[in-house]
Parts: sequence; C-alpha cells; structure tokens
Amino acid sequence: MKTNILLSLLLFAFIQSHAQQNDSLIRQTKNAFYIEIGGNSPFISANYERKVFGNNSCSIHSRFGVGFYGHDFKQGFLFIPSIPIEISSSFGSSKHHVEIGVGATPFLSKVTLFRVVYNYDENLDSLDYTLYCLLIARIGYRLETEKGWIYRIGFTPIIYNSSYKSAFDFQYGFGFSVGKFF
Repeated sequence: MKTNILLSLLLFAFIQSHAQQNDSLIRQTKNAFYIEIGGNSPFISANYERKVFGNNSCSIHSRFGVGFYGHDFKQGFLFIPSIPIEISSSFGSSKHHVEIGVGATPFLSKVTLFRVVYNYDENLDSLDYTLYCLLIARIGYRLETEKGWIYRIGFTPIIYNSSYKSAFDFQYGFGFSVGKFF
C-alpha cells in the first residue's frame, strides 16, 4: 500500500514538473507565426509576432503581416494587398488570456473597401491605386497551448478613411487566428 502511494506521488510529481517545463518553454518563446481570417486585414493575412515583454501574467506583442483581399468586377479581379501592423497586450496566466490591442493596416486599392454600392460596370483599368488605411482596435481571447499552438478570436472595430465621404467611417469586424510559436 505504501509503495503504491509513493509511486503515485512520484508519478504525479514527474507529470507536474514536465507540464511546468513545457509551460515555461512556451512562455520563453518569443516568436510566433499565424494565419488570420478577418481581424486586421480585410480578408486574410499571414503574420509574424514578436513578444516584446512578458512575465507570468502580462505580455506585450508586436506584429506585422501581409494580407490580401480580392473583389470580382465584370472587367476582372481586383487584387488588394495590405500590411497589418499591431501592438497588443495579453493578460492571464497559464494558457488563457484576454487580449487588447491597436493597429493600422495600410492597403492599396482602386475602390474603397466596405462600400455599400459598387459600380461593377466601372472599367478597372481606368482607375488608379490609392493608399488607404484601416485603424483597428482589438479585444479578444487568446489560447496558448502546451504544444505551442496559438488560437485567437477577437472583436476588431475598424475606422477607415473613405474617398466617397469627407470623413472617416466605422465598421464592425471580427478575426480568428491559428498559429504556432517557434
């Protein structure tokens, strides 16, 4: 009986130390790569993230990426490249975190994004690319697993400049990310 209890305690101690070792390795890893649908990019983006500061309960991350969006017109497909940039903080312990952040996404387009009505008969070749910028906030949930995977879901309200109005416009946004620490 004493031997079974002793073996159980040793096994529990080994498993616990192994789990803490994996958790500390994840926290020491400063780089991550992930794919995001929605969020800071109009459609999809590939992102590199770097942990700038971190302790057991709070981390500050910076990230940049390359994204794209496409729109189909009668005269052809409009490719819209973007560069999402963000600084965010995550709060929490273990693997569950609340994440807040702000960012900007410059992009080139021949038409304004989020427009209610497009002129689909418009000749795209006659239009010039214009630089636009999305200003984005983020509040969301971040899961960092023991195996180094990152899952993020967030509410990302967007403020953007609009060429067909004289002021800025507002759009609700959501994003979902899946990635890996390295």
